[in-house]
Amino acid sequence: TEGLAQNRNLKIWKIIELLNGKELAAEGRALNHCVASYAQKCMRAKCSIWSMYCNGERVLTIELLSANKTIVQIRGKRNRAPTPRELRIVRRWAAANNLNIAKYA
Repeated sequence: TEGLAQNRNLKIWKIIELLNGKELAAEGRALNHCVASYAQKCMRAKCSIWSMYCNGERVLTIELLSANKTIVQIRGKRNRAPTPRELRIVRRWAAANNLNIAKYA
């Protein structure tokens, strides 16, 4: 969480793993990108896909390679790059979970 409710700047961030094709398709529709095409990679355990929310709204999709626990892609709506604030949140999550972030992510 960030901010305070009484200051009207409260932000609640949540990152959840997408576990099936239906969830991947919903993510792709919501953010207007091709994450649903990663279903086979996820089924073969090559990667996992995570969705980041802010105050209940999807804001980013994160691709994590399983083999080396490295975040290799972070994209928002229409494949936009993350904002500095969003990237800060992803970095905090990665550090808390012993994940690496690729320089090109």
